Amino acid sequence: MLTTGNPVVAWLSDEGAHQFLGLERSDEGRSRWAFFGKVGGAPEAIGLWLDIERIEQHELGMEAKVKKTWSVTPRTCLIRFDFIITVQYFHDPKDSVRFKVNSQ
Repeated sequence: MLTTGNPVVAWLSDEGAHQFLGLERSDEGRSRWAFFGKVGGAPEAIGLWLDIERIEQHELGMEAKVKKTWSVTPRTCLIRFDFIITVQYFHDPKDSVRFKVNSQ
């Protein structure tokens, strides 16, 4: 359960992150987007309140290196559920995380 104050990373779709940040689509290819922060309140019907500490834009592929780091103001934002791929708990905001897809 997403409890207020829990540190999480919300992985957003490329399209969702572009819409959230107000970015135009680029020709450089798709990315994975990790929004690091703490749950900022009870989830709403349309999304998750997140107090965002940083946003990382990752390359696709096995290495998934960080391409760019972003920040937003104000930090507490409502992230629409249709933008979110998954949410992971983590312990330290300085931790690095990876988006791993299990294939069978």
